[in-house]
Amino acid sequence: MQRNGRSPATPRWAALFALGLLLARSGFTAWLALAVTGTCILGASVLAIFLAHRGKLEALSGVPLAASSALAFGVGVLVALAASTRTFRRDEDEGVRGLLRARGVSATEYLAARIAGLATVLAALVGGGSAVVGVIATLATRGRSSALHTAQASLAAVVFSLVFAVTFAPVAMATLAARGRGGGYLALLAVLVAPELLAPAFDRLIAHRWLDVCSIPGALLALRTSLAPVGVDPFMLGRSLSALLAITLAALLVVRAELARSRRTPRAGRSPSDRPRT
Repeated sequence: MQRNGRSPATPRWAALFALGLLLARSGFTAWLALAVTGTCILGASVLAIFLAHRGKLEALSGVPLAASSALAFGVGVLVALAASTRTFRRDEDEGVRGLLRARGVSATEYLAARIAGLATVLAALVGGGSAVVGVIATLATRGRSSALHTAQASLAAVVFSLVFAVTFAPVAMATLAARGRGGGYLALLAVLVAPELLAPAFDRLIAHRWLDVCSIPGALLALRTSLAPVGVDPFMLGRSLSALLAITLAALLVVRAELARSRRTPRAGRSPSDRPRT
């Protein structure tokens, strides 16, 4: 039944998303990430103005690109680590999952809210920071050609940041949510680094252009390079998006399996019969 053209699921999902957003940005790390983001924006903006004042306009387009990398692999990873580590256990201990189960929220809805909340926070910090730096760098340019190049680089940086948020949120949850701090960090490091280390072994089996997108950092950087000045490489863009889509879907399947496994595993000091019924 619908009221005023709105499905009953709409306010339910809005409430779940708001909860996921609140959980993803709670704690001291969120404030630290906000401070680091502001510092990065300020530093990159000062650098852009300095380069423009010195007449080094050809270097201006690199400022938003460098800022997006610093924000993604610095602030973004920091936030993802804090929000994802032992998430399932913490939500169980703090009563979040019990409350949601009592209200009839499914495991899929819970995961969707958690991942969407984290992805939104990452997009706001990394994507928003990259956009601010890009606007300032573009305004600091002199001349149409330099402005166009810097604007294109800024757009590439923002797209890179948003795709990073969508990809890294489920990857972080898949590697960290059901594990302890040490095991989770090792799992995430393996996911990020192992494909790069193993790529040379498959050099004769896989085309080199696909080896460049076999890892998450490689695919993200290839995506940004395909959009950066001068011109757009649609083939590199397609390969990077395909690789990142496959990684994201695999991470979603893994995190769903990890949640199911965590629900079957009793906590220390509790028997299986003590666990909440679902």
